[in-house]
Amino acid sequence: MKFLPFIYVEIKGNRRLFPLIEIIFWPLIIVSSLGLFTIFTKIPLSMKMFLFTGIMGWVTVYLSHHFLARGFMTCVWHNTLKQIFSSPISLKDLVIGHAIYGTVAAMVGFIIVSVFTMTFFDFNIFTLGFYLIPIVILGCLAGIVIGSIAVSLVVLLGLRVELLIWTIIDIIVFIS
Repeated sequence: MKFLPFIYVEIKGNRRLFPLIEIIFWPLIIVSSLGLFTIFTKIPLSMKMFLFTGIMGWVTVYLSHHFLARGFMTCVWHNTLKQIFSSPISLKDLVIGHAIYGTVAAMVGFIIVSVFTMTFFDFNIFTLGFYLIPIVILGCLAGIVIGSIAVSLVVLLGLRVELLIWTIIDIIVFIS
């Protein structure tokens, strides 16, 4: 239960507008641009389903990774990492706390994007039923694993690899 303070710090510290923009605005920009692309090109329904499902999966992975990495990097930028490691809290607790917050943010982002696509583009991902739950959970876990790898690289190599934290998710999307 040592990870609960990190969740509290994320919730208390995120009373500003920026995290809401990360959860709502950018995923909706991506979905709306692809949705307008599908309308303009009049692609078939199967391809439309493929694009929207891929974007929703990417939003889930991206948000869970981003909030984990941003939470850790906030500790680095504010020079509180030394105090955290000198306390009885371990790196595992730090990662778990930020991962839980990132998972909740990713699920909220997924629901917002799903409702948006259902409202404006007649694409209902909820027709997958119970098959949707493991897909979303696996997306969140993939984001947590990618974020944990990036955080580990910063702990091992220092701030020289800070850029890798923000680009690793895009590199993996490009490769896959």
